Amino acid sequence: MKNIYSFIFLTTLIFIGCNNNNIPIKEVTQVPDQAIENFTVTETVSGKRHWVMEAPSAKIFEEQKKAILISPAIKFYKKGEYLSTLTAEKGSIDMNTYDITGEGKCFLNTAKGENLETTNLKYLSQAQKIVTDEKVKIVQKGNTVYGKGLEATPDLSTITIKNQTTEIW
Repeated sequence: MKNIYSFIFLTTLIFIGCNNNNIPIKEVTQVPDQAIENFTVTETVSGKRHWVMEAPSAKIFEEQKKAILISPAIKFYKKGEYLSTLTAEKGSIDMNTYDITGEGKCFLNTAKGENLETTNLKYLSQAQKIVTDEKVKIVQKGNTVYGKGLEATPDLSTITIKNQTTEIW
């Protein structure tokens, strides 16, 4: 009888010791379908450049129809004429809609010398608008405008800023 209790006690200890809660679980990171150096995408409208995006590297995920980008730079054009350049620390492009997301510090510099600074913005390709809900700073012709939230065209000719303050010098 003493041996049966010992057997049950030892079996219980072994069962408790083999509990899966003590086994560390490794995080699985998704492997891209392709990794591309010197990545470039060009969108045209009626045979003319609409925008050209370049990034030193991109990871392509076919199933999600998404490319993850390091240091993307997007040059915008209208009827083939250069408008502006948008840069970000990192970003992504939706290969279905061609919407582009910029993450981290983002800058837009226009051909007219105007500048936009923000973080985490999105270029909506169909609407041809840049949008963000983050803090923004726009410098145009001696004016500095601050706000939180923005919708603008890539050349900053049309801008809607929420919660804005203006500094004129």
